[in-house]
Amino acid sequence: MFAYMAEYGAFYSCINLKNITIPESVKTIGPRTFYDCTSLSSIDIPEGTTVGYEALHGTHWYDIQPDGLIYFGNSIYSYKGTAAENTSVVIKDGVTEIPEELFKNQSGIVSVVLPDSVTSIGNNAFYGCTALEDINI
Repeated sequence: MFAYMAEYGAFYSCINLKNITIPESVKTIGPRTFYDCTSLSSIDIPEGTTVGYEALHGTHWYDIQPDGLIYFGNSIYSYKGTAAENTSVVIKDGVTEIPEELFKNQSGIVSVVLPDSVTSIGNNAFYGCTALEDINI
């Protein structure tokens, strides 16, 4: 099967797509792969699969997620919503990668704690975090 699923936006706006199961062989889902698939409500992603930037934005699944960090196992997918003023964020143990633009323009975040397991931080992960005062690595 695939080791890398879908280039940028492969299923963009497939509005009738409702469910998807990603096989264990897929290790990466590309950016905006399922972007704006408004009916997508069920997605099964195996542990360790990296989910690209905005791959699930605009889906029903994303809409029903609570604000804050969204995880797939030990992988962070996104930070949903707008952080309130003086927000401190603690990334859970086991996370190895901080995705690109994860906290983009989250001006309410003042501190972030990263676990020892983090080995990479994506481009612009903290872009526009104007109140950020402290990162504990």
